[in-house]
Amino acid sequence: MSLCLCILACTAPWWDNFPTTYQGRSPGEAATVHATSAMGGVTDDPGWGIAGLAMRYHGMIEQAEAYEALGIHSLAYAETFGTAACYIAEFEKGPGGGLVGYDSDPSVPKPTLNAWAWQLREPGPRKVIHWVGLPAYYDEAEWCGPWTRAHPLYGAPPFTYPDGTVARGHLPGPERPDRHRIFDAGASKDILGNVTMDYMQTPAEAVPPAIADELIPYPTADGTAYTGFVNVKKDPACPHWVEYARASSRLMAELGTVGIWSDNFSTWDSLGINPVLDGFGDWSVAGFRDYLRDEMGRTDVDDFDIREYLRATMREKLGGDDSNLHDPLWRDRYWLEDPMWTAYRRYKLDVARRALDDYHAAVREGARLGGVDDFVIQGNDIPLWCFDAPRPEFLEMVSTEFHPGWGLFTGSRGLGLPPRGRMAPFVRAARTHAQGRFVHLWYYLDREHSGRADDPELGRTLAYEALASHAMVQAYPELPKMAGTADTAAEVNGFIDRCRRWWGDREPLARIGLLYSPASRLRELTPGGLVAFDGQRHAFDLLGWGTA
Repeated sequence: MSLCLCILACTAPWWDNFPTTYQGRSPGEAATVHATSAMGGVTDDPGWGIAGLAMRYHGMIEQAEAYEALGIHSLAYAETFGTAACYIAEFEKGPGGGLVGYDSDPSVPKPTLNAWAWQLREPGPRKVIHWVGLPAYYDEAEWCGPWTRAHPLYGAPPFTYPDGTVARGHLPGPERPDRHRIFDAGASKDILGNVTMDYMQTPAEAVPPAIADELIPYPTADGTAYTGFVNVKKDPACPHWVEYARASSRLMAELGTVGIWSDNFSTWDSLGINPVLDGFGDWSVAGFRDYLRDEMGRTDVDDFDIREYLRATMREKLGGDDSNLHDPLWRDRYWLEDPMWTAYRRYKLDVARRALDDYHAAVREGARLGGVDDFVIQGNDIPLWCFDAPRPEFLEMVSTEFHPGWGLFTGSRGLGLPPRGRMAPFVRAARTHAQGRFVHLWYYLDREHSGRADDPELGRTLAYEALASHAMVQAYPELPKMAGTADTAAEVNGFIDRCRRWWGDREPLARIGLLYSPASRLRELTPGGLVAFDGQRHAFDLLGWGTA
């Protein structure tokens, strides 16, 4: 029997054989905590272009080689349908006028400074600045060298608007990355038609006046702030995000990456906790017209705009302020019965499912072209905010963030810590969304549980409770809010490492089954979010009965 189990275990993919994962910058620490894979940041790409990906790799090539020498699988951080990032960077001109590159690959521009330390910038005659991101990739910016959409291996079709117009260059006004046409075309937008942006604020005292105009100014409650880093939320109805993911995964694979932690594998940034803020990108609005025509038989939709319909309904039927995105009437129960909002919710779920399916296929195809046949995608946000968009056939494994207190899935009460609260119902629900047998938990202890993250007894308890449900707690010692310590991770992962060959193809067995449909949560969603955040009957029933 032992031999049989060992053989079965050896034939399973590494990511489905009791996998343990480390995040951090120390290959030695990854080995100490018995990790079989590591998110070391070596080829991370949250949508900042293959030039940014290549810079990341060649700037960390020693870590990449160290992970490889230790036999630890290298994973990267990527964005699914969350955000695309742009950051400012400084480069140095070489004697011939081109940008100085890395010794390991001179074709890759080497930053001398980036947004995270911009307050240290001292302009000079040989220093130039560029924004690293997808605008440079799609505009085939000369400073990127070969690392643009025209690359023969890592290229992509032109980025377009829904009507086929190429989205190149900037909108009228300041030429800044947050005003680039690819974001106007493909980003999530609020119900007023504004691109949904996240700015990483640079403290005003850290921005000398001489370099403030190099950054992006934006208004805040305290006045004007500046940033060298901007995130733009994606509209999953836009196919170009998938095409870029195909290119990015190919380069990742060629650089030794065997999988990604794919953040926002969900509808979080395209339907979200408050759809009026990010649910209405141009591709979604145009696609809904086709949906009404093809799926619902409507013939009067050539000029229909769901945003205008919802705003008119807000004004005329509810008496609300349709220009105020925080008007409480956006969350009124009326919307649960509005036929057009109901149709739009169904359409957005269809879009999300199709987009995630296409994304999975594209990433896997790109990785195969890059030489990795069994590239693993680990999806986040499941089952927190997915509305049943991820399906098992297009996800290998769930690797999701979780907090035992206030949460999108658990309301303000939270699930709680043992013995009052048990993570098993949450983990079991997560497992049904993927092909693999295992779940990774980014188990956070902050807010009401602050100060308990480094409690070794609690960390040990949570890790073994997770293991009992076929889950592992992410080892991330340098993140203060992550449950457990390096010592508890080493203990639990060491136990898993010793037992892996004996456990073989072990599957959890249960005597009771609970029926749960994440798609049913859409029934509770208004344009302003869930009609009752602390009354999520469907999710709460699952957690309550599962815990009992």
